[in-house]
Amino acid sequence: MAIRLLEYNRSDFKKWANSDELVDRYLQMRNRLKAPENDMGYWVNPKNGKSPQDLVNFLDNYKSNSQKRTEAKAGATNIYEDDNWMCFKIDTYDAAKFYGSGSKWCITGRYPGHESKGEYYFDSYLQNNYSGYYVVINKHPEDKENGVKWMVCPKKGEPNRADIWCQKDYTVNAIPGFFGDIPGLPPLGAVVMKNGVVSRNPSTTKGVYDLVIPQGAKEIADKTFYKQAVSSIKFNDGLQKIGVGSFGGNEDLHKLIFPPSLKEIGRLAFMGCGLNMVQFHADCKIGPGAFSWNDNRFQVLGFNQVSINNVAEDAFSESVVTFMLDPNDTEHIEFANKIGADVIDRNGEKIND
Repeated sequence: MAIRLLEYNRSDFKKWANSDELVDRYLQMRNRLKAPENDMGYWVNPKNGKSPQDLVNFLDNYKSNSQKRTEAKAGATNIYEDDNWMCFKIDTYDAAKFYGSGSKWCITGRYPGHESKGEYYFDSYLQNNYSGYYVVINKHPEDKENGVKWMVCPKKGEPNRADIWCQKDYTVNAIPGFFGDIPGLPPLGAVVMKNGVVSRNPSTTKGVYDLVIPQGAKEIADKTFYKQAVSSIKFNDGLQKIGVGSFGGNEDLHKLIFPPSLKEIGRLAFMGCGLNMVQFHADCKIGPGAFSWNDNRFQVLGFNQVSINNVAEDAFSESVVTFMLDPNDTEHIEFANKIGADVIDRNGEKIND
């Protein structure tokens, strides 16, 4: 029955097309087509009102997925690439759709409930709000949950400002872990670095959140991340100095693991944070009030590696601190007793009065 139905459809299709050349052309392309156009009955059925010329026009305008990808890519220019990142300047809506795959950006036609308005949004924002569109892609993301792409939209008439949209379609102040310099765009990362000194990107507003210190950094500038809503810091190996008041007032900052290269923590560097744990891996100078006025009781690990002569007497003032130390480390235990801190051993047992 199925074979007779197929023969009937093909015979009927040939009569309808009235052209062996058109039939052959259609049959050659049929396997690449999607429903309903891949069904001969769709073209023959008078209810659909299709003519042979409609089929000719459809085949002339048909583009395979590979052709669409090629054309979409032609609508964008790769303007930046390094080992971890690349950036494309988007010039066409097709390119926005292609490079916006996996996102919810409205200008790509991927915002739920607004898919049909994608091209309208693309043109409207370009006309009224932005001077261009750029997609920045992380080639080796550690945190795929929060996306691997960001849409960067420079403000019209404001060359030093840009809106940055994460893949989930909400604005962010900076692209986490990005330190590149993209032509025509303001700094996009949370930090900028000059001569090995790291400071906050001046184009970002309050809200650095997850901070990554770039490789090559030697020093973090004074007060640069003061009250910037920093919630985590990943220090680079090679960092030597944290400046005065660099991270003060970040109440959501709970954990610090310092690299072995660190030589100095400045005065009031982490005053007024919400620390739970601090870990040292080598000797370093700790300035006055560096860990003062902390909101939580916090535990200090690796403190035995820090020379007491390098620690200011009031480094931990007005904070409730617990040091984990060896019971035989009398020098550090004496310091803890002097500032009224608890001392525990590796088993968590309290070993001082």
